[in-house]
Amino acid sequence: MSTSSLRVRDLRCDYQLNPLGFDWQEPCLSWRLDSDQRGVAQSAYQIQVRDGQSDLWDSGKVRSEQSLHIPYHGPALSSRRRCIWRVRVWDRNDRPSDWSDTSWWEMGLLHTTDWLARWIEPDWDEDPTVFNPCPYLRVPFILRAQPVGEIAIHWHIDGEHFQFTVTVPTNTTATVVIPTRLGREITEGKMALSSVVEVRGVRCEQEATCIEIGSGMYTFTGISHS
Repeated sequence: MSTSSLRVRDLRCDYQLNPLGFDWQEPCLSWRLDSDQRGVAQSAYQIQVRDGQSDLWDSGKVRSEQSLHIPYHGPALSSRRRCIWRVRVWDRNDRPSDWSDTSWWEMGLLHTTDWLARWIEPDWDEDPTVFNPCPYLRVPFILRAQPVGEIAIHWHIDGEHFQFTVTVPTNTTATVVIPTRLGREITEGKMALSSVVEVRGVRCEQEATCIEIGSGMYTFTGISHS
């Protein structure tokens, strides 16, 4: 049987490339398709997942055009387990594609007994009516190897308006602190922060807006002063 011109690429697990620290049992898998021909579409897919030692899940051939948010339906996963997966699809003429390159996700620490450390916490009692300054923990250290990536930042301010560009490497998260209290007026590109999938959280502090983001490139714009 001849193979399809479809190519499976850009495998993602819950929108992320090779993510670490999953703490739920049904991550959703997605992929993109390429073809040199026009009018070619997926009619079925097959997902295979293994952990390096044994096969965990084989979906078999599933008749579906879906390529987004397909939940993992294999056995329950344990802490720190790395799951390696791949996909192939069939086109409308029932011709299979080649298997995709493999991708992976790794489970986090799922149970309290997995943790050996204790939380570092301030020594005051939390009172929601009192504003306490943010405590900092600073510890000098020496890297024993080269850094795996770096975060690149570029600021541009024109009067009261700013443009802030930041690039976060793969498998990295960052918190961007922007000196403005007008968090609701900050956009990424032309989208509100609440509409950007990679923005994991936004909080406003006394004189700043803190934006938690995953890997990728972002351009934030807004007003720098209230």
